[in-house]
This record gives sequence, C-alpha cells and structure tokens, in this order.
Amino acid sequence: MATNSQRLRTALEETLQLQSPESDEYKQWLHGPRSSPIPPSVPAGGGSFYPTTDRALACITEIIDSLRDNDVVLARTLSRDEMFKRATGTFGAMLSSLIREADDNDRWKQYRGALTSAFAGLPTSQTVYIPTWLFIRQEYGAFSVGPVEFMDRSGWLDKVESLRGCRPAWRSGVEEKWGLNSSADSSVEGDDGAQIKFAMSTVTRFATVEQQIACVAVAGFDDREAGRRALLATRIAIDAIRLLIPGHNKKRVSTSSDHGPPLGIERLRQTAGHDLVAGSEADLPGVGGTPGLAQEVIDTSAEFRLAAGNCIKIILSPTPAQESLPELSQRWGNAIHWYGRACVSDVDFVALPMFGFVLDILCGGKEEAGIRDLACALFEKRPEDIVGANGMTLKAAVRKVYEWRSKIAHGSMLAIDLSFESERVFAESIANPMLFQYAMNLEQYRSSASPLDTGDKFLKWIQQNRPSTP
Repeated sequence: MATNSQRLRTALEETLQLQSPESDEYKQWLHGPRSSPIPPSVPAGGGSFYPTTDRALACITEIIDSLRDNDVVLARTLSRDEMFKRATGTFGAMLSSLIREADDNDRWKQYRGALTSAFAGLPTSQTVYIPTWLFIRQEYGAFSVGPVEFMDRSGWLDKVESLRGCRPAWRSGVEEKWGLNSSADSSVEGDDGAQIKFAMSTVTRFATVEQQIACVAVAGFDDREAGRRALLATRIAIDAIRLLIPGHNKKRVSTSSDHGPPLGIERLRQTAGHDLVAGSEADLPGVGGTPGLAQEVIDTSAEFRLAAGNCIKIILSPTPAQESLPELSQRWGNAIHWYGRACVSDVDFVALPMFGFVLDILCGGKEEAGIRDLACALFEKRPEDIVGANGMTLKAAVRKVYEWRSKIAHGSMLAIDLSFESERVFAESIANPMLFQYAMNLEQYRSSASPLDTGDKFLKWIQQNRPSTP
C-alpha cells in the first residue's frame, strides 16, 4: 500500500510531465479521450491552472482520505469536496517548492504542514435557512425543536434583519410581493438598483405563503458541511413532528428539497372497444385540519420537542463526544430518520422493514430479544401483556415486526407484489410510541446522577426508575 509521501511524488511526476505544451503527453492531455469534458488540472493562482492527470488527482484524493481516516474532527467538520478543493489549491501553489525538494519524506512534511494550515481555515458561525411544509391553512406561532427554529415568512424577515444589523435594501420589495404590510418605500433606484432587484427576486422565490422557514445556527463546519448538517437536523426535527401527527398525514410534512409524491397525477386507461377513461389525483404537501390543530400540537409538545432537540444538537456539534450522551442521542436520531423515510415511502413493502430498522437501532442491534426488552421497559409492560385490540401480546407484536423486517430485507420474502397496508399500520403503531418514549426517557436520564452513555445502562435505568412519561 502506498504511503502519502509516495502518493505525493506520483502526483508531482504526473503533473510535471504535462508542463511543456510541445510534449506528446501534453497533446494527449489536451486532445485525447478523457472521462470528463474538461481535462484535469489544479489551480495555479491568479485564475490560471496547471494541467495534470486523473491519476495525480486520484493520489491527492487518497491523501485526503487517509487524513480523514486518522482525524475524526477534521473528517466531521470539513467536507471531502472542500478538502479536495483546498488540497489541490495547496498543491498548485506549492508546485515549484515541491519540485525543489528531492527527498520524498521531506517533501511530504512540507506539503502536510501547508495542508494543516489550509484545513484550519474554517468559516465563522452561520445560520442556514430551509423552507419546509408543515401545517397549512392554520394560524400558529413560531416554535422550535431544539436548535431548529420554525417561523413564517414575516418572522423570518425579522430574523434576517436582526442578524444583519440593519434593514436589507430588498426587504420592502419582498414584503410587497408577499403581501405583507410595510410602511417603507419599495421603489429601487440608483446604481445598486439591478442588484437589489435580483436579491428581491431571489428571496421572493425562496418560500411560499404556506411554508415555514427552518432556521438552523451552525458553527465549526465549512459551508457545504454546514448546509448538509442543517438540512439533516431539519429533517430529524420534522420527523419528530411526524410522531405527533395522526394517520396518513405524516407523509405531508417535509423540507422543500425532499422528494415527495407528485402534487398532481393524471391517469389514463382503456378497455378494448372503448375510448380512454381519465382519472386524476392531487396530493398537496402540508397538514390541514380543524382550526387550532397546529397550535394545539405545538402547545402540548413542549417537553417532547425539548427532548428531541437535545438529541438533534449532536448532529450540529463539531465535537459530539463533548455533548451529553452522544451515543444514545445519535441512536435516537438515526432511528427517527428511518422512521421518517418509512412514513413518506409510497410502497408498503419498503416502509415495513424500515419500521423494523427503527426498533433495531433503538435497542442497539440486539435483535428480537433486545427490542422486546426495550419495549417492555419503555411501555412498562411484561412480554405477555396484551397490547392490541386483537389480543396480541407485546412479545408477539415485536416478533411480527422483526420478522417482517428480516424476511423482506434478507430476501426470504419476495414482497414486491404483495399488499402490506395493514402490516405497515401495525408496525408504525409500535415504532411511533417507542421513539416518543425513548426520547422522553432519555431526557430524564440526562439529568440523573452520572448517566453512562450505553444502551445497557440506559435500559437498566429505565427498568429501575420507571419514569413517568405522557
């Protein structure tokens, strides 16, 4: 296996052979077959570049991956793409000095030191904004799920202005287009008029009247990684809200970037001897309902939203090991993410094993017995206690969900053309309260005396304390 010093030498040799426009290697680089429309290169500063090869870039990528493997904080806070960008930029900037160094190890030390400085330049804290679909045709105030704040467009404009420190020049124009009351003049004139109009157009398109905007403050990550983590935190916050929404409406909440069911579907069919028969279906995002439903959900879920939010904080932390109970918190975050994907799946046999994954993750992968022990503790029941109207015991309920998960995922049940609507509802009825109770119990466990961050200790604590949860 090559060392990083050898990879650097190969990248240097591959690049140097292309620096003469008269060489055969350069002509092959310029005109020969390649995997992308633009031939490979590295930045040289001042907008210029050095031609290089795919092999050279592969060596730099391998260097990046080896550094990520040995530095968990760096791998967490700096995206792989950003590391590649900085590594190639550093390589190009140092090319002349790297050429002068004859010893592979000394050359690597020089490049490694420059990489350390390049990777250390992380941006300051930022707030990422994500439009979401929650409740529609409802009046309700701003609320949060831990570090993820949800607010309407008017409140969001106030937040933007507050963070900026003064009123943006585009705000009045946006308020006018959005139909919000504004006493300020929205006319745009002068040299900056075109720029302000472009900003107005961009912001106006950002969110519709029925959408809430998620606001996530992120610090310690590069822009790409901050955006990825903010989106993940928002999705988990929405998945937490999903637990509080009854029935099929769970699938209607999402971020604007999620792939959901199409808004409208047109269908055509025909039988022999007859003309076409048309049909259509609308599936609009957002949860409606009786007036006051949204505010009631928000008002009655304060403790749960706090508990869920403390789990989500781990996602946004550059150093999760320093947070409270990071393993148990991430276990809940992973589990509820699968739950959310199951809820929005349009295929029952795909959703069914996902609900099984939820239970598997919560218990730490301890299979049916581990799921049963955790369920008994969370629900304060014995395995033989009846948990359904059909007389099914808790032990049997867990076994069913786990069997569906195993048989479909492992391929012993070929389920693509089978109907699992009732089974899906049943599996969800187990996963939903387990996620809720896990989060609520975990919040009480955080404040207990010297809690240990392991599933076994958490389970034992639940069994011994039987905390009261709604």
